[in-house]
Amino acid sequence: ECDDGSVCTVDSCTEPGGVCVNAAIQGCCESVADCNDDNPCTEDICTEVGGTCQYQPLCCAEDAECNDGDKCTVGSCVEDQCVYDFVCCLSNTECDDGEESTVGDSCNDSGACVGTLDCSDLPTNECTIGYEDVDGECSAITASNDTVCDDNDLCSTESKCFDGTCTAYAFVLCPNPSACVLESSCNPTTGACEEVNAPNGTTCDGGNLCTPKECSDGVCVKLTPVDCDDSIDCTDDTCEPTTGECLNTAADINCDDGNTCTTDTCSAAFGCNYASKVNYSACGNDDEYGFCLQGNCAIGQRNEPTPLALFSCPAENKTMPGVSYVGGKFYSATNYTSQTFSKLNSECEGANTPLTRIVEITNNGSGFDILGGTNGHMNHIDANVAVGDEALIGLINGSEGTVDYNSDLENAAGSYFSGGITPPEDINTVHRNSTSSTGLGANKYHYLMGGDNGKASYCSQSTVVGSTVSCAYLTFSNLITSINDMDFAAAELIVTNTKCVQPPCSLSTNVTRGYLGSNSDGGDYVDIVYASNFSNAPNSVSFSFVFDVPAEAKTLRGSEQGLNAVWFFGTNNLLIRCAFGSCEEVAGPLGITLNYVDAISRGTNLLLLAEDAGTYKIFLLSNGGGEEFVPLWNQVEVGPISNGDSMQGFAGSSSVGFVITGHNVPDNKWVTWAYIP
Repeated sequence: ECDDGSVCTVDSCTEPGGVCVNAAIQGCCESVADCNDDNPCTEDICTEVGGTCQYQPLCCAEDAECNDGDKCTVGSCVEDQCVYDFVCCLSNTECDDGEESTVGDSCNDSGACVGTLDCSDLPTNECTIGYEDVDGECSAITASNDTVCDDNDLCSTESKCFDGTCTAYAFVLCPNPSACVLESSCNPTTGACEEVNAPNGTTCDGGNLCTPKECSDGVCVKLTPVDCDDSIDCTDDTCEPTTGECLNTAADINCDDGNTCTTDTCSAAFGCNYASKVNYSACGNDDEYGFCLQGNCAIGQRNEPTPLALFSCPAENKTMPGVSYVGGKFYSATNYTSQTFSKLNSECEGANTPLTRIVEITNNGSGFDILGGTNGHMNHIDANVAVGDEALIGLINGSEGTVDYNSDLENAAGSYFSGGITPPEDINTVHRNSTSSTGLGANKYHYLMGGDNGKASYCSQSTVVGSTVSCAYLTFSNLITSINDMDFAAAELIVTNTKCVQPPCSLSTNVTRGYLGSNSDGGDYVDIVYASNFSNAPNSVSFSFVFDVPAEAKTLRGSEQGLNAVWFFGTNNLLIRCAFGSCEEVAGPLGITLNYVDAISRGTNLLLLAEDAGTYKIFLLSNGGGEEFVPLWNQVEVGPISNGDSMQGFAGSSSVGFVITGHNVPDNKWVTWAYIP
């Protein structure tokens, strides 16, 4: 009578009183409404079996929070919400425990699917040879490691078992990919390497545009390289790899001609250029000494030449008073003394006699070709004329290689000299010049000669072969030294050109001025006398005093024309410049006491051979000013000319070279120093 029809109450009737009591069963529900716990993070459930309330958590941060206490559900946290899977089985037909190694799956009392372990159907191979039950699981029984197996891959050449798996250890090697092969791999079904080539024409030069290459059927093929040769030998021809452009760089080092007298440069447009260095610039290597001439190096060469003709008796007291350069040839006088050879006794006997031989210096200063010889000694040689003791005169015929001598001047008529006027005795100096009425060739030779005791003469001679020499008297005035005490050591004739101003006329050359320089017997003065009245020649020519230098141990040695003046030089820095009858002393290089020996005029330079404390040097003198002469000195590199050599002559040209002549007293030898390029 107390049944209220609810499964969630315990119905009873009290005694006494007979009152019905319907007591609620805790946790029992008939519907979801009976399970409302007012919690939004739970899902309220009234179970179908037993009618109990369950509260599945809905809000979560991890799987552990999703436990609803139901053994038949498994919760997991997905996007902060609990998701539950029903895992209990309701019948055997629906039962599957998900394990391949079990059979006979059925529901147990807890609603779980349970099967019986069966490993017989699991696969086996060379490395997994069977299975065994380990804690209800099928555990593989594996072959030992390093057991040889086949992994069924033709790209592997060697396979072994490792922890139950057939593992490859060696493989088919395919070529590495390249610029023309994009891929190279092994096909496991065939074991062959298969390549994927780059398209034909693909560049494969590695970025070097100078040696272009392109792909052809997977092969990198060379194309024609960039040609950067500009046909200029001295350029370094290179190609820029990143652009393929040519670079033709001029390199001076490629023009080295081995000549220290040229400045070697390379032009990218024209090639090598060899510019000659300034004449007299130093050149040579190591212990060589020399200077440049016309772009070639003239290295100094010391020679001890001997005339080709043998001496009958030994030659003693050898000297060479000077050297002359005429017509491309060098001439000198070789003085010596010798006894007379007696054929009767076959020996040399008697006193030593002074002798001389005029020679042509050949073979770059190393040879003497005898042109002629005579008694007496020569004191000076100038322009194919040698003069010496006892009015000895030798006229050199360079074209025929002969010398004509005249030493008997008292009977000179009909020979070289006429008119009763004879050259001075003991001639110390001579200057020969030539004139031409047309400017095309010499038509007359002129001689100005000076000797001891005030003796001097001016002579002229037609260039016609066999013509005689006409001489003029020399007179002197305004002297500060007695004429008899003047020993003339230098002579210069000056030839000037008279230009044609208004036709008809022709170029005319005439002797217009002359200078004589002397040392006084008393050693008091070096005197310069001057004449400008040669228009009266061959009649008397008058010289007058113009300049003197107190001797002070100075000795005049010679003269030369150059730098628009006449120069007189000697010992102890004696250097005098004269122009139009006016003279002045010129200072030498600072700090050096020089004994000037000889001089050569070459263009805008005067070259002076000088002795400094036993060593011979060459100095280059030029005008460092304008109309007013300012001396500018430079030393020419000639090396150490010393060791007993006594040099006396200096001649040559910048186109052929230079020769210095002298002798060596200790060795009794003639000596030349040649600077021939």
